[in-house]
Amino acid sequence: MSDVLAKKHESLATVKEIMDSLKGMFGEPEWSLRHEIIKYIYTKRMNEGTSVREHVLDMMMHFNIVERFYNLTKGKGKEVEANVATTKRKFKRGLSSKSKARPSKPNRNIEKKGKEKTPKQDKEKKNIEKGKCYHCGENGHWIGRLVKNGLLSQLEDNSLPPCDSYLEGKMTKRSFTRKGLRTKIPLELVHSNLCGPMNVKAREGYEYFSSFIDDYLRYGHVYLIQNKSDSFEKFKEYKAKVENESGKTIKTFQSDRGGEYMDLRCQDYLIKHGVLSQLSAPSTPQQNGVSERRNRTLLDMVRSMMSFARLPDSFWGYALETSIYILNNVPSKSVSKIPYELCKGRKAQIIIPDDGIEDPLTYKQAMNDVNCDQWIKVMDREMESMHSNSVWTRVDQPNDVKSIGCKWIYKRKRDQAGKVQTFKDRLVAKGHLVDIKKWLAMQFQMKDLGNAQHVLGIQIDRNHKNKTLAMSQIFYIDKMLSRYKMQNSKKDMLLYRYGIHLSKEQCPKTPQEVEDMGNIPYASAVGSLMYAMLCTRPDICYSVGIVSRYQSNPERDHWTVIKNILRYFRKTKDYILVHGSKDLILIGYIDSDFQTDKDARKSTSGSVFTLKGGAVVWRSIKQSYIIDSTMEAKYVTACEAAKEAV
Repeated sequence: MSDVLAKKHESLATVKEIMDSLKGMFGEPEWSLRHEIIKYIYTKRMNEGTSVREHVLDMMMHFNIVERFYNLTKGKGKEVEANVATTKRKFKRGLSSKSKARPSKPNRNIEKKGKEKTPKQDKEKKNIEKGKCYHCGENGHWIGRLVKNGLLSQLEDNSLPPCDSYLEGKMTKRSFTRKGLRTKIPLELVHSNLCGPMNVKAREGYEYFSSFIDDYLRYGHVYLIQNKSDSFEKFKEYKAKVENESGKTIKTFQSDRGGEYMDLRCQDYLIKHGVLSQLSAPSTPQQNGVSERRNRTLLDMVRSMMSFARLPDSFWGYALETSIYILNNVPSKSVSKIPYELCKGRKAQIIIPDDGIEDPLTYKQAMNDVNCDQWIKVMDREMESMHSNSVWTRVDQPNDVKSIGCKWIYKRKRDQAGKVQTFKDRLVAKGHLVDIKKWLAMQFQMKDLGNAQHVLGIQIDRNHKNKTLAMSQIFYIDKMLSRYKMQNSKKDMLLYRYGIHLSKEQCPKTPQEVEDMGNIPYASAVGSLMYAMLCTRPDICYSVGIVSRYQSNPERDHWTVIKNILRYFRKTKDYILVHGSKDLILIGYIDSDFQTDKDARKSTSGSVFTLKGGAVVWRSIKQSYIIDSTMEAKYVTACEAAKEAV
C-alpha cells in the first residue's frame, strides 16, 4: 500500500473497515459521491497549525480519487474536467514549498510549464468525452443542444446519438381527426356522460347532471341528480320517455368507464332489454366525444348566463335546463335540421319579438301609419270582395230604425322571425248594447236585470262619479262567523300574533287527541277562509296559507290560529277592494320570510299585483326547496312573481 493510502487508513482498526474504505475509493462510484469529492476539493482550506505537506497530500489523494472516477465513467464532460485540471495545477505549484508565504522561483517555473500545451494535452482535448444524459444515463445527449446553440463551440458535433428516454418523455397522444360513423335511424346509438360534482350544490341539493344525446337526431336530455349512483335510474327514465315518444328502442348505449354504468345491476338491465353497452377505452375520452363536447358547451353557456344574470351559483341548475332547451331549438352543424324538428316532427315554437310597430286601431291611425299604402290596398280589396259577394243591399233608412256604424280592424301577419308577411283588414259592424239586448230578448226568453250587484257572495258597488269599482264580502263573512260560532267573539286587529310557530310536532299523537279534534270543523273553516281570501281579502293570504298546511291532522294550537283570523274578520269585515280610474299600469310587490316552516326549514314567498290602484292578483306560498339565505329567498320570490307577471 502506498504511503498516501497508509496515512489515510492508519486510524482504521479492522481489515473489513480498510477494505470498505478502499472499495469506496476505487470501486464503482455513485454520482453523489463524486459530486461530494469535487465539492470537497473546491471548498477545502488548510487549517491553521497544519503543515503544508499534510494538506498537499490530502488534496492529491482526492485528486487521485477523481481521476479514478473519470477512468471508470469515461469522463463527465469538458467543463468539469477542465475545472479539475485547473485546480490540480494550482496545487502542483506548491509541492516543493515548505512555507506558506510566497512561492519561490522554481515554483514559478512549474507554473509557466503548466500553462504550456503539450501534444498529449491537445490529443486529450480532442478526445473529450461527452457527458451523461439526465434521462437515460448514456453519454453525449445532454450537451447536444449546447453544441448546436454555440455555447460549446470547441466541441465538434459529429454524430451525437438521439436520447430515446428524452423522446419518450416528450411524446403526446396523436389527436383524433377521424370522425366516427353516424347512425341512420333514431335511438340506434345514444351517447351519455356524467358531469360533476360541482363546487356549489344546485337547488334541492343537486351536485351532478347526466346528459343523453341521440347520435342521429342530436337531441339532448339533461337530468339533475344528487348522487352519482342515481345515473342508472335516470337512464331508465330517459329510455322509457324516448322509446314511448318515438316507438323505437335503444340499440347501443355509449358511455365512458366512469363507473356509473359499470355495476352488474346496470349491465344486467342492458342485456335484458337487448341494449349493447359500448364503452370507451381507458383514458380515451375522445371515443365518447359527443357527450364530452356537449357537456362542455352546456357548462360554457351556464357560466355565461350566471355571469350575465348575476345570480347566486346555486341557480346553475336552472341555467343548465335553459341551455339544453336552447341547443335543442337552434340549428346544429351535425344535422340538416333543427334537432327539435327532427325529434318532434314539427317546427320549434320560438317566440321572437317583433319590430315594436303596433297595428293601427282606427282608420285615422292607418292613414298616418308608415304602411298606409298597404292598408289602402287591402281595404280596396275588402270592399271589392263585399260588392262581388253582395254582402249588403242598399235601401232607404226607415224613420224608426237607428243605423249601425262600422269599423275597420287592422292586423299585420308575421313569420317566426317577426318579419311582416301580409297585411290583413276587416270591416265590422258596431252594434249597441241596448239593441243587442232587445234582439236577444225577442229571440230568447231573457230578462235584463241591469248591472250585477251581488255575485257568489261578492257585493259590487259602482261609483260612476268617482269612476271606481268596489267589491266586498260583508254578508259572506257574517254568515261564516255564525257558522263557526264566532259572531259574538272579541274583535281583534292582530291577524297573526308574533312568536306563534306552527309545526307538525304539535299534531295529535294519541287516538284520544285525534278523536277530540274530529269534532272541530278545521278543514271546513280553512275552505271558507280561502274563498274569502281568493275573492276580496288578500290581507289574510299569508295566514290562511300557514293554517292550510295542517288540514290532515290539526291540533288545538292550529285551531286557535283560525279563531284569531275569524276575530280579525269581525273587526275588518267592512274592508272593501277598490279599483280606481288611474293609469292602466301593472305594478307588482314581493316579499319573503326565511325558513319559518319549522318542519321542512323552507321559506314563504309572497307577491301582489295592482292595476288601477286595486289588487288583481295575490299569492302566498311555501317555496319548494330549502334556501340558504334571505337574499336567495327573495331571488326565488322575484322569479316566481316574474312568471306570474308574464
